[in-house]
Amino acid sequence: MNGREIGNFINFINPFDQDNGVRRSRNPFESSNIPLNDKNIFDSSEKFEQISKETDNSIIEVTSDYFNNQFAIFSKLREDGHFCDFVIKCANISFSVHRIVICGLSEFFKAMLTNNMVSNCNTNSISLSYICPETMESIINFAYTGKIKISERNVEDIASAASYLQIPILLDHCVNYMTRRIKYSNAVKIYKFIKSIRGDTDRGSMRYIEKHFLQLSRTTDFLQLDYDEFFEILKSDHLLVDSELQVLEVILSWISHDIPYRLQYITKLYKTIRLGLVSIEMINDKFKIHPIVPGALKKYLSNEEANNIFDLFRKAEHQFMDYANRGRHCQDVSPIIYAFGEINKDRNNISGVGSVIECYDKDSDKWFRNDSTILQRKLFAVVYDGNSIIVLGGNDGSNKLKSASRYDRFTLDWKSLPPMLSRRSALCAATINGVIYAIGGYDGSTFLNSMEFFNPQTLKWHHGPSMTMQRSGAAVVVYQDLIIVIGGRCGQTVHNSIEIFCTRRFQWKLITSALQVPRFGHTASLYNKQIFIFGGNNGNETLKSCECFFIEHERSYEFPSLQYPRANASSHLVNNSLYVFGGYNDERKLGSTEIFSFKTNQWNFGPFLRFIEGSVQSVIINTNTSQILNKDNT
Repeated sequence: MNGREIGNFINFINPFDQDNGVRRSRNPFESSNIPLNDKNIFDSSEKFEQISKETDNSIIEVTSDYFNNQFAIFSKLREDGHFCDFVIKCANISFSVHRIVICGLSEFFKAMLTNNMVSNCNTNSISLSYICPETMESIINFAYTGKIKISERNVEDIASAASYLQIPILLDHCVNYMTRRIKYSNAVKIYKFIKSIRGDTDRGSMRYIEKHFLQLSRTTDFLQLDYDEFFEILKSDHLLVDSELQVLEVILSWISHDIPYRLQYITKLYKTIRLGLVSIEMINDKFKIHPIVPGALKKYLSNEEANNIFDLFRKAEHQFMDYANRGRHCQDVSPIIYAFGEINKDRNNISGVGSVIECYDKDSDKWFRNDSTILQRKLFAVVYDGNSIIVLGGNDGSNKLKSASRYDRFTLDWKSLPPMLSRRSALCAATINGVIYAIGGYDGSTFLNSMEFFNPQTLKWHHGPSMTMQRSGAAVVVYQDLIIVIGGRCGQTVHNSIEIFCTRRFQWKLITSALQVPRFGHTASLYNKQIFIFGGNNGNETLKSCECFFIEHERSYEFPSLQYPRANASSHLVNNSLYVFGGYNDERKLGSTEIFSFKTNQWNFGPFLRFIEGSVQSVIINTNTSQILNKDNT
């Protein structure tokens, strides 16, 4: 590891560190009422037992200064060659040391000198030709002084020697030094090196790889990982990925780097994909269209072996395992909320229908605007397909829209997609495995129960099965392969029912009287197999009441109410707290945020939206804030 040398001194912390000076335990006779000149002082066996017990526990405790002084004396004795009884030879350099000191530092030396375990040592010396003299001298000085200078130039040598000599305190300091300096160019090297010298996985380097998994997966260092290292990374619950399809792409890329040897691992690697979170058909399709691996199976394996692997991808039997349904969540990345909502016209002097984009960063606890785009629409739907944000339908003030647009959150560019088959305002939308579903809404004359879906591979919209009821202003959440549509209205009728669409069976299921209160214009978020439903309108008034729907039980329960009534707001789960923001309170537009803490079981206000007041739609994305922040944002 080359680079600018950075000095780092590690101070040895003595376990006997106490108050300064020497102190002696209390003399039990000092505060006793027993007369010291009484000849019969020990006649009372009860008193004697008590005093004797205290006296036996009397100890003298010394501070670390005492030990530091003693080791300074030992170091001086070594320098002068006094009382040294052992020699360590490295290359052509010999170091005279005291056995008792190096045994206290190293389990290697302790075992060697007490059990004569090493064959190339006699009673007086040992040769360690694989440790350079400079490194050995630093370690010996560390044994006597508790200090060592670590730099980018020598940290690998010191860590390797500390591992071999079994000096855990020094090895841990070297590992901490390296992980504090981890970066894109050395992350995989540090991960491999620490694993090789310590035998286990360092969380510091692993967390960096988890956070930058997709970027690092394209590097030469990553592609040169051996199978065990690669498998360990793939099975992590904390990879930062938007879809398990991306995990498959990385697997196929790694195999392609050494086809003849790595094909043998394809079955085991495939089972690291969380099939409960992704369409099996899309996994199978992506595998079959890969330019290298499917063809290589037939070239390097027998027909039977190749067919077994194709069957593995097609049947995906491990989809029902518990881990296959467990989502991945990167511990070091706070999600970013992208809110698309009505602009505050009074503040920004905007006339007509206008919506803007604001982002919320949990780490800074602030809303910010990184794009000056003004959308001439409202009551649209937004979804995130794993790569881009998709905006569907809405109302431009005159017409209901069927348009669809793709927003690139990095370049801030917009791209038109093929329009939907129907005009839809106040619709709900969802995406599963890259497929986009548009459901319900209002086309200007009819409340809709129809559904259509967009195939990203063919770039075409297709009709899907219709819901039982017409629903506008419904809320929607996605749970595994289910799209759950909640409430909504048809004209003056407000629904308290829920409809669930199974993307595998391609059919709807109706749950009547699922909600305690009929609602439209409400918002909902999923957490731990429960759907939390906030606000909305019951046809007579804007609501602040909330409820919780248990998916497995198909029942709804009361939940603490919001502080403000809200309709057409938006909500998300952020780091185990529920966020609800924006919306209307009757005629009043809201820009406030409310946050529910499960620890305190109550709502509190959060940061205000800066530009949005009123109707708002949003998506939440796991990303690095630095990737989206515009330095000129206002």
